[in-house]
Amino acid sequence: MIDIKDITAEKLQNEAFSKDVFAEGYGLVCFPTQKAKQFAEAIVKALSLDRVSALNELEEKYFVLVSQLRFSALDHYPERDIESFCERCMYDALAMEEFDIQSRIKAKLLVTPFLLPERDAFKKKLREAMTRNNQTVPSAPIQVAGKTLQSTIQNWFRDYFDKAGTEYVDTVQQAQYFFSSPNFGKLGETEKNKLKDLFRLYEWLKLSSTMLEGVEESIGYINDEGDLIDFQQGVPVRYPVLSANKPSHKFEIRTPREVQHTNAGLSSSVTPEDLVKKAKGVLLDAYSTEQDLKKKFGDDPVKIKRELVGALKAKDANRTVACLLALARLKRLADALKQSESWRATVASYAVRKYADQNAGVFIEANPISPEAVSEFLQYLLVDRLEYTEEEAAIVAMELGDIMDGEYNLMAYADETAGMFAWVEHEVKDGKLVAKME
Repeated sequence: MIDIKDITAEKLQNEAFSKDVFAEGYGLVCFPTQKAKQFAEAIVKALSLDRVSALNELEEKYFVLVSQLRFSALDHYPERDIESFCERCMYDALAMEEFDIQSRIKAKLLVTPFLLPERDAFKKKLREAMTRNNQTVPSAPIQVAGKTLQSTIQNWFRDYFDKAGTEYVDTVQQAQYFFSSPNFGKLGETEKNKLKDLFRLYEWLKLSSTMLEGVEESIGYINDEGDLIDFQQGVPVRYPVLSANKPSHKFEIRTPREVQHTNAGLSSSVTPEDLVKKAKGVLLDAYSTEQDLKKKFGDDPVKIKRELVGALKAKDANRTVACLLALARLKRLADALKQSESWRATVASYAVRKYADQNAGVFIEANPISPEAVSEFLQYLLVDRLEYTEEEAAIVAMELGDIMDGEYNLMAYADETAGMFAWVEHEVKDGKLVAKME
């Protein structure tokens, strides 16, 4: 881990040190703490990023990292800084899978001793700061009210206000704007998603914290059937109480013949039924929580990934595993590393430390959907972050592998001879991360 004191302008120009900074920095974006703020501000101070108007290529990359670190750790900053971030560096933190800005602003509102009217005043300041943002959105010049304007966030708001109005714009009206705006139709998919995120956030900030639709706290009650009705942004979400007689999830023991292990000569009094019971003890709560996620998010992988990041930050093991199960069923878990630069860099850095070999990290960067990379990703999340035992984590990985099927079946296995669950071990061989066969 990098000592904050070691972050200097000179070292940040060093290629090897820079690579480590980006790897650790994007890891902090995924799992923000107070250190994310310290890390960001150390880079800003070293390179004077808040005072320099023209940045070189490397400084631009650091600016993107700093922007994402700042918004991921938003609840650790004072209100005036957050206003400044909305005006100066918001664009690079929009539409990220690792977190969404709305949840970070909501966290800030909940941890700050605001009176409800003071929350509304703060939200208004953020909206005004957003409309002053002059960051460029990659696009050709846009046409607004008969004028050709530069494609900046400020000018995109002008187009939005011109076509959708300045009163509260609901999701249907927003969809009409996105569909009918000639300017919006010319954007690439990434820019479209960022602007959708931006305008949805802007409309959310209009909702008063004194009203049911806008209050940040979760408000719930138990209905006559004993189910929890939880109001979230004014929308009732029903969480049914699980019946004790409800059939349990089927869990099958699988010992891959392809896996050779060192316990082959051992005997155990543990039966397959005992192993099934052990696995259910680890997974049953997660199955139940997975159903809650299904009701709340449907089959939206982006929302589930954001929930995953929040669960990891809170060290909520049950909810984390539920998110992993949900993503696996949607066939999106294997894509997690491929689609997220920050997660990929974090897991690559973890593998380099684990195997004391740079080739392990290079392999994960180049092969993010391989069973070996996904296995290391899961070991990092479950063992390193959530402090599962190796066996508990292997149970989760084995279930995920069964859901994902194919080569992912070989991430973990049930060793009936030793009476335990275990990971398929890896080694670096010929520059590749491969299953260790003994």
